[in-house]
Amino acid sequence: MGKLVVLTLLGASLALIGERLLTFRERVTASREIQSIEPQNCHLIEGLENGSEDIDILPSGLAFISTVSMCQPL
Repeated sequence: MGKLVVLTLLGASLALIGERLLTFRERVTASREIQSIEPQNCHLIEGLENGSEDIDILPSGLAFISTVSMCQPL
């Protein structure tokens, strides 16, 4: 009877740990998905020929891009 209780507790513990790991993996992979964003109504502003000014890439692969807006609301 004691072995059955230990096996039941072990199985429940492993199931809980597995569920937590799967949830964590889903959150990590979901944050790496790229979502396409349609540009709003905008037009080119004369005199702005430059694009991105600076790109900083972190060791994790995350990039910060400073840029001049090429569009202005109508």
